[in-house]
Amino acid sequence: MPLISPTIELVREEAELRGEQRGELKGEQNMIIQQLNYRFDEIDSSIIEQVGTLTREQLTELGKAIFNFSTVTDLQQWLESNLKPVEQD
Repeated sequence: MPLISPTIELVREEAELRGEQRGELKGEQNMIIQQLNYRFDEIDSSIIEQVGTLTREQLTELGKAIFNFSTVTDLQQWLESNLKPVEQD
């Protein structure tokens, strides 16, 4: 069995962790989308795209805020006020 350098092993572990984090984030996004569909029947694809851009913290806040929404307009207003612009390097 070939030896794996500590650097390669570290990179591999970091990549695995990033993959797990992305998977967890995707799962959280899917749960919120299911909750929104349940609350408002079928939500628009543009809303689904916006939910897909939220951070973990924003998803948590949206999950709490869902209970206060009466209409899809409430949801849209929340998204408009909570979406962070993407920073350019």
